[in-house]
Amino acid sequence: MKSVRAALGLCAVLALPALASAQATYTSQEREVETKSHSELLLWQQGTDPSTAPATATHTASDDHLTGAPDFTPFTAAVGSTAPPVVGPAVRDGDASASQTSSFSPQAITASASVSASGDALFPDAGVISAVNAILQPPVPYFFGYLRGSESGRSQLTVEFELSEPTPYTLVGSLAAGPGFPGFPSQFQSSTASLDLIGPGGTEILSDEVISCDCEHELDHEGVLAPGSYTLYLVAGSGVAPFCDFLSCNNYATDAAFDVSLSLAGAPVVPGPSRGLAALLGLALAAVGAAALRRA
Repeated sequence: MKSVRAALGLCAVLALPALASAQATYTSQEREVETKSHSELLLWQQGTDPSTAPATATHTASDDHLTGAPDFTPFTAAVGSTAPPVVGPAVRDGDASASQTSSFSPQAITASASVSASGDALFPDAGVISAVNAILQPPVPYFFGYLRGSESGRSQLTVEFELSEPTPYTLVGSLAAGPGFPGFPSQFQSSTASLDLIGPGGTEILSDEVISCDCEHELDHEGVLAPGSYTLYLVAGSGVAPFCDFLSCNNYATDAAFDVSLSLAGAPVVPGPSRGLAALLGLALAAVGAAALRRA
């Protein structure tokens, strides 16, 4: 009985090399979340015509934030920006946010992210213009102005890895983009989420993207990756640029997200002759050993 069990253990050892899971070796990574908010106050002095003359003075203020992953360890981060006051009470509503949670393991890459941007433009009322004049003390008082600006959020993942043998993969998840202008003038309100998997020699393995569609796109891919170097890119971005046209002001809001899992946990495909033979021999001997145990 003991000799049969010992033989069974040897069979398992023979089979293991061909049935072991493939592993990714990570070589570089760049992961970051970023938000920006920029406000601009345009002012016209008395005696000028805002509909034809350029602004007499322009004042700006910004609130920007950026956080990145220092190494290959799990990364969780969130940043936010808020439209800052420009001069005294001259302030508008504006917010941007960006977050990401991601991790790497020998058999998987998982990442999720969300970003948003919203902002208003406005005509400051007489009280605000009066307060601005008191602070700036111009030789000729300002009588008219408007506040505009921009907000943006971005979450990005780039990771490079090596595979030493053919490896089955599955990639599942989703890309989502909020409302916007797919064409002109997309700079006023836009959102995008994209995925690219590039293989050896720059070969495109996968590419998906959603742009200002107010939609969510499901991802469900599988296949076999050949040995070599790979790069996975994931990006979610949103941006707004509210403005005034002297008759009215425009306000915008949009968002974007990705949620992706790339599994590399399958057994290697088409092992070499020696490994394949070892696996077949091991499995065959295991079957004989199991039968002997049942008879005993």
